[in-house]
Amino acid sequence: MKWISALGMLLSVLLAGCAHTILPDVSIKPTEVGTARLPLTIAVEDDPEVTYHRTLGFYEKMNPAMADAVRDAFRQDFEKVVLVGKDEPVDNADLLAVPQIDASQWQRLKLSVAFEQPRTGDKIAEFSSVKPLKFNADGTRKHLWSDLGMMSAALIIPFGVGVAAMEPYLQRHDAERFNAGFGPALVEMATDIAAKAAKDPAIATFQPRHPKTASNDTRKS
Repeated sequence: MKWISALGMLLSVLLAGCAHTILPDVSIKPTEVGTARLPLTIAVEDDPEVTYHRTLGFYEKMNPAMADAVRDAFRQDFEKVVLVGKDEPVDNADLLAVPQIDASQWQRLKLSVAFEQPRTGDKIAEFSSVKPLKFNADGTRKHLWSDLGMMSAALIIPFGVGVAAMEPYLQRHDAERFNAGFGPALVEMATDIAAKAAKDPAIATFQPRHPKTASNDTRKS
C-alpha cells in the first residue's frame, strides 16, 4: 500500500503545481467602412473566472482574450460593442452577450454566446459554434520534441522527482501549443456566432433602448 500513498502524494504535487496561464490576444480584422450594422449596443461580458483546465495539466484564463475576440467579431454586425466586467451595470446597452467556452474534449471546442436583456436577465437567444483545434497552425509543435525528451529523462529519475520538477515547464509548453491551435479556432467560432446572431429574427427585430449613435467604440470605460 505504500506505493499507493506515494502515488497519491506525487499526484498532489503535480496538481498543486499546475501552470496558470492566460490566453493570448487573437486578431479579427474589421469590416470595410460602410458595412451595414444592426443599430444595437451590445455589452460583451468579460468574466475573469472563465477558465480552461486540462486534466493533470495547465489552468488557463480565457478572458480578456476570449471576450475581446467576441467583441471584435460582433463589431462586424452591430453598431456599438463594449466590454463589461461580470456583475457590472450595463444600463447603456441594449443586450448583454455572455460568452462561454466548452473545451472538455481537448480536440473539440465549443463557443456559446447567450444574449440577455440587461435589466431582466431574460434570455433572448443563444448561439454556439463548434470547431476543432487547428493542429496545422504555427506553433502547434513548438517544444514538442524537446518536451518528449525531457519526459523520457524525467521518468528515469527515482521517486518521480524528475517528473515533479519538469512538470511546470511541460505544462507551459503544452499551453503554448494549445493556444496556437485554439486562437484560429476562436476567431472562426466568434465570427460564425456573430453572423448567426445578426441574421436571427429575435436579434434583428429587437428594438434598441437607446438612440442611434455613429460610434463603434470598443474600449471599456
